[in-house]
Amino acid sequence: MTVSTTAMAHPRIRERLEAVEDEQTRRRSRRFFAVMTIALLALMAVGITRSPLLDVDEIRIIGATTTGPNALRAVAGIEPGTALVGLDLASAEQRLLAMPEVASVTSTRSWDGLVTLEVVERRRVANIVTAEGTLVVAEDGMVVALDDAADPMLPSIAGAMFTSPVGALVPIELTDGIATAAALPSDIARVTDHIRVGSASVSLVFVGGGMAEMGDARDLEAKFDAVRAFIAQVNLGCLETLDVRAPSVPVLARSGGC
Repeated sequence: MTVSTTAMAHPRIRERLEAVEDEQTRRRSRRFFAVMTIALLALMAVGITRSPLLDVDEIRIIGATTTGPNALRAVAGIEPGTALVGLDLASAEQRLLAMPEVASVTSTRSWDGLVTLEVVERRRVANIVTAEGTLVVAEDGMVVALDDAADPMLPSIAGAMFTSPVGALVPIELTDGIATAAALPSDIARVTDHIRVGSASVSLVFVGGGMAEMGDARDLEAKFDAVRAFIAQVNLGCLETLDVRAPSVPVLARSGGC
Protein backbone atom coordinates (compact mmCIF):
# COMPACT_ATOMS: atom_id res chain seq x y z
CA MET A 1 0.00 0.00 0.00
CA THR A 2 1.33 3.39 -1.03
CA VAL A 3 0.74 6.43 1.13
CA SER A 4 1.36 9.89 -0.34
CA THR A 5 3.89 12.13 1.25
CA THR A 6 1.28 14.84 1.52
CA ALA A 7 -1.10 12.61 3.46
CA MET A 8 1.60 11.58 5.99
CA ALA A 9 2.89 15.09 6.56
CA HIS A 10 2.04 17.39 9.40
CA PRO A 11 -1.14 19.32 8.66
CA ARG A 12 0.71 22.62 8.21
CA ILE A 13 3.29 20.99 5.98
CA ARG A 14 0.49 19.29 4.09
CA GLU A 15 -1.22 22.64 3.55
CA ARG A 16 2.03 24.11 2.31
CA LEU A 17 2.62 21.25 -0.11
CA GLU A 18 -0.93 21.51 -1.39
CA ALA A 19 -0.47 25.28 -1.92
CA VAL A 20 2.72 24.63 -3.88
CA GLU A 21 0.99 22.05 -6.05
CA ASP A 22 -1.92 24.44 -6.66
CA GLU A 23 0.50 27.22 -7.67
CA GLN A 24 2.29 24.91 -10.07
CA THR A 25 -1.03 23.92 -11.59
CA ARG A 26 -2.00 27.57 -12.00
CA ARG A 27 1.37 28.35 -13.62
CA ARG A 28 0.96 25.51 -16.07
CA SER A 29 -2.53 26.77 -16.88
CA ARG A 30 -1.28 30.33 -17.41
CA ARG A 31 1.51 29.10 -19.70
CA PHE A 32 -0.94 26.99 -21.65
CA PHE A 33 -3.39 29.87 -22.13
CA ALA A 34 -0.54 32.24 -23.02
CA VAL A 35 0.72 29.87 -25.73
CA MET A 36 -2.79 29.36 -27.06
CA THR A 37 -3.41 33.13 -27.11
CA ILE A 38 -0.20 33.80 -29.03
CA ALA A 39 -1.03 31.04 -31.51
CA LEU A 40 -4.54 32.40 -31.97
CA LEU A 41 -3.27 35.96 -32.51
CA ALA A 42 -0.74 34.70 -35.04
CA LEU A 43 -3.44 32.86 -36.95
CA MET A 44 -5.63 35.95 -36.87
CA ALA A 45 -2.75 38.12 -38.14
CA VAL A 46 -2.08 35.75 -41.04
CA GLY A 47 -5.76 35.68 -41.83
CA ILE A 48 -6.03 39.45 -41.82
CA THR A 49 -3.00 39.91 -44.12
CA ARG A 50 -4.57 37.52 -46.62
CA SER A 51 -8.03 38.97 -46.34
CA PRO A 52 -9.65 41.74 -48.41
CA LEU A 53 -8.97 44.10 -45.51
CA LEU A 54 -5.28 44.33 -46.52
CA ASP A 55 -5.22 43.95 -50.27
CA VAL A 56 -4.72 46.35 -53.17
CA ASP A 57 -7.88 48.28 -54.02
CA GLU A 58 -6.47 51.01 -56.25
CA ILE A 59 -3.28 51.68 -58.24
CA ARG A 60 -2.94 55.44 -58.63
CA ILE A 61 -0.58 56.93 -61.23
CA ILE A 62 0.79 60.44 -60.60
CA GLY A 63 2.93 62.56 -62.92
CA ALA A 64 2.30 60.85 -66.27
CA THR A 65 1.41 63.28 -69.07
CA THR A 66 2.40 61.57 -72.32
CA THR A 67 2.03 57.93 -71.28
CA GLY A 68 -1.43 56.68 -70.46
CA PRO A 69 -1.98 55.61 -66.85
CA ASN A 70 -3.55 52.31 -67.96
CA ALA A 71 -0.40 51.45 -69.89
CA LEU A 72 1.73 52.25 -66.85
CA ARG A 73 -0.49 50.11 -64.60
CA ALA A 74 -0.18 47.21 -67.02
CA VAL A 75 3.62 47.45 -67.05
CA ALA A 76 3.80 47.79 -63.25
CA GLY A 77 2.01 44.45 -63.01
CA ILE A 78 0.20 45.10 -59.71
CA GLU A 79 -3.25 43.56 -59.73
CA PRO A 80 -6.16 44.72 -57.55
CA GLY A 81 -6.76 42.14 -54.84
CA THR A 82 -3.03 41.43 -54.33
CA ALA A 83 -2.05 41.27 -50.66
CA LEU A 84 -0.36 44.45 -49.45
CA VAL A 85 1.90 42.46 -47.14
CA GLY A 86 4.79 41.17 -49.22
CA LEU A 87 3.88 43.29 -52.24
CA ASP A 88 7.06 43.68 -54.34
CA LEU A 89 7.03 47.37 -55.19
CA ALA A 90 10.74 47.35 -56.12
CA SER A 91 10.08 44.97 -59.02
CA ALA A 92 7.18 47.13 -60.19
CA GLU A 93 9.47 50.16 -60.19
CA GLN A 94 12.10 48.31 -62.23
CA ARG A 95 9.52 47.30 -64.83
CA LEU A 96 8.41 50.92 -65.21
CA LEU A 97 12.00 52.18 -65.40
CA ALA A 98 12.55 49.86 -68.35
CA MET A 99 10.13 52.03 -70.33
CA PRO A 100 12.11 54.60 -72.38
CA GLU A 101 9.72 57.42 -71.50
CA VAL A 102 10.08 56.92 -67.72
CA ALA A 103 13.00 58.65 -65.99
CA SER A 104 12.19 57.79 -62.36
CA VAL A 105 9.52 56.14 -60.22
CA THR A 106 8.60 56.43 -56.54
CA SER A 107 6.14 53.92 -55.10
CA THR A 108 4.23 53.93 -51.82
CA ARG A 109 1.49 51.83 -50.26
CA SER A 110 -1.07 52.65 -47.60
CA TRP A 111 -2.99 50.16 -45.52
CA ASP A 112 -6.31 51.43 -46.83
CA GLY A 113 -5.54 49.58 -50.09
CA LEU A 114 -3.98 52.42 -52.13
CA VAL A 115 -0.75 51.90 -54.08
CA THR A 116 0.68 55.11 -55.54
CA LEU A 117 3.20 55.17 -58.38
CA GLU A 118 4.67 58.65 -58.90
CA VAL A 119 6.30 58.79 -62.32
CA VAL A 120 8.71 61.37 -63.72
CA GLU A 121 8.75 61.19 -67.50
CA ARG A 122 11.69 62.14 -69.68
CA ARG A 123 11.18 65.58 -71.18
CA ARG A 124 10.74 65.37 -74.94
CA VAL A 125 12.74 68.06 -76.70
CA ALA A 126 13.11 67.31 -80.41
CA ASN A 127 11.95 65.42 -83.49
CA ILE A 128 14.51 63.72 -85.72
CA VAL A 129 13.24 62.51 -89.07
CA THR A 130 14.77 59.20 -90.21
CA ALA A 131 14.01 56.66 -92.93
CA GLU A 132 12.04 54.61 -90.38
CA GLY A 133 9.95 57.55 -89.19
CA THR A 134 10.21 60.46 -86.79
CA LEU A 135 12.14 59.77 -83.63
CA VAL A 136 11.09 61.70 -80.54
CA VAL A 137 14.15 62.39 -78.41
CA ALA A 138 14.37 63.36 -74.74
CA GLU A 139 16.80 65.90 -73.30
CA ASP A 140 19.19 63.16 -72.19
CA GLY A 141 19.41 61.80 -75.74
CA MET A 142 17.09 58.83 -75.18
CA VAL A 143 14.80 57.92 -78.07
CA VAL A 144 11.42 57.67 -76.36
CA ALA A 145 9.11 57.11 -79.34
CA LEU A 146 8.92 56.44 -83.06
CA ASP A 147 6.01 58.27 -84.68
CA ASP A 148 4.69 58.55 -88.21
CA ALA A 149 4.55 62.35 -87.99
CA ALA A 150 6.59 64.98 -86.15
CA ASP A 151 5.27 66.54 -82.97
CA PRO A 152 4.48 70.14 -84.01
CA MET A 153 5.23 71.35 -80.47
CA LEU A 154 8.87 70.24 -80.69
CA PRO A 155 11.70 71.61 -82.84
CA SER A 156 13.10 69.31 -85.49
CA ILE A 157 16.76 68.42 -85.86
CA ALA A 158 18.13 67.86 -89.36
CA GLY A 159 21.50 67.04 -90.86
CA ALA A 160 22.16 63.78 -89.01
CA MET A 161 22.05 60.40 -90.73
CA PHE A 162 21.64 57.62 -88.17
CA THR A 163 19.33 54.91 -86.91
CA SER A 164 18.61 54.43 -83.21
CA PRO A 165 15.85 52.17 -81.86
CA VAL A 166 13.39 53.31 -79.23
CA GLY A 167 15.06 52.99 -75.84
CA ALA A 168 18.56 53.72 -77.17
CA LEU A 169 20.66 56.87 -77.00
CA VAL A 170 21.28 58.89 -80.14
CA PRO A 171 24.87 59.24 -81.39
CA ILE A 172 27.12 61.57 -79.43
CA GLU A 173 27.40 63.83 -82.48
CA LEU A 174 23.85 64.98 -81.79
CA THR A 175 24.53 66.01 -78.19
CA ASP A 176 24.93 69.73 -78.92
CA GLY A 177 21.87 69.77 -81.17
CA ILE A 178 19.71 68.15 -78.51
CA ALA A 179 21.00 70.51 -75.82
CA THR A 180 20.17 73.46 -78.10
CA ALA A 181 16.67 72.11 -78.73
CA ALA A 182 16.11 71.56 -75.00
CA ALA A 183 17.10 75.15 -74.16
CA LEU A 184 15.45 76.85 -77.16
CA PRO A 185 13.32 79.78 -75.87
CA SER A 186 9.75 79.94 -77.10
CA ASP A 187 10.17 83.32 -78.85
CA ILE A 188 13.12 82.05 -80.86
CA ALA A 189 11.43 78.68 -81.45
CA ARG A 190 8.55 80.51 -83.17
CA VAL A 191 10.85 81.83 -85.90
CA THR A 192 12.98 78.67 -86.16
CA ASP A 193 12.13 76.18 -88.89
CA HIS A 194 14.58 73.55 -87.68
CA ILE A 195 17.93 72.97 -86.02
CA ARG A 196 20.72 71.78 -88.29
CA VAL A 197 23.60 69.74 -86.93
CA GLY A 198 26.82 70.04 -88.91
CA SER A 199 30.28 68.66 -88.43
CA ALA A 200 31.51 71.81 -86.70
CA SER A 201 28.47 73.77 -85.60
CA VAL A 202 24.79 73.72 -84.68
CA SER A 203 22.65 76.18 -86.64
CA LEU A 204 19.16 77.60 -86.22
CA VAL A 205 17.50 77.75 -89.64
CA PHE A 206 14.85 80.49 -89.59
CA VAL A 207 11.40 80.32 -91.17
CA GLY A 208 11.88 83.58 -93.08
CA GLY A 209 15.30 82.63 -94.39
CA GLY A 210 18.84 82.74 -93.12
CA MET A 211 20.38 81.01 -90.14
CA ALA A 212 22.20 81.58 -86.90
CA GLU A 213 25.49 79.73 -86.37
CA MET A 214 25.50 78.64 -82.72
CA GLY A 215 28.70 76.61 -82.55
CA ASP A 216 28.49 74.09 -79.69
CA ALA A 217 26.11 74.04 -76.73
CA ARG A 218 28.22 76.23 -74.46
CA ASP A 219 26.94 79.69 -73.42
CA LEU A 220 23.53 79.03 -74.95
CA GLU A 221 21.76 81.71 -72.93
CA ALA A 222 24.17 84.40 -74.15
CA LYS A 223 23.88 83.12 -77.73
CA PHE A 224 20.10 83.19 -77.59
CA ASP A 225 20.22 86.75 -76.28
CA ALA A 226 22.41 87.73 -79.25
CA VAL A 227 20.01 86.05 -81.69
CA ARG A 228 17.05 87.72 -80.00
CA ALA A 229 18.62 91.17 -80.30
CA PHE A 230 19.14 90.76 -84.03
CA ILE A 231 15.83 89.16 -85.04
CA ALA A 232 14.03 92.06 -83.32
CA GLN A 233 15.74 94.53 -85.64
CA VAL A 234 16.61 92.66 -88.85
CA ASN A 235 14.33 91.42 -91.62
CA LEU A 236 15.01 87.70 -91.62
CA GLY A 237 14.37 87.65 -95.36
CA CYS A 238 17.57 89.65 -95.76
CA LEU A 239 19.59 87.55 -93.35
CA GLU A 240 22.11 85.08 -94.69
CA THR A 241 24.06 84.19 -91.57
CA LEU A 242 24.21 85.44 -88.03
CA ASP A 243 27.30 84.04 -86.36
CA VAL A 244 26.93 84.02 -82.58
CA ARG A 245 29.57 81.44 -81.79
CA ALA A 246 31.23 84.28 -79.90
CA PRO A 247 28.03 85.89 -78.53
CA SER A 248 29.73 89.06 -77.33
CA VAL A 249 30.88 89.85 -80.90
CA PRO A 250 28.19 88.49 -83.25
CA VAL A 251 28.81 88.75 -86.98
CA LEU A 252 25.98 89.44 -89.43
CA ALA A 253 26.06 88.56 -93.12
CA ARG A 254 23.17 89.83 -95.27
CA SER A 255 21.93 88.18 -98.42
CA GLY A 256 22.44 89.94 -101.74
CA GLY A 257 20.04 92.72 -102.66
CA CYS A 258 19.30 93.74 -99.07
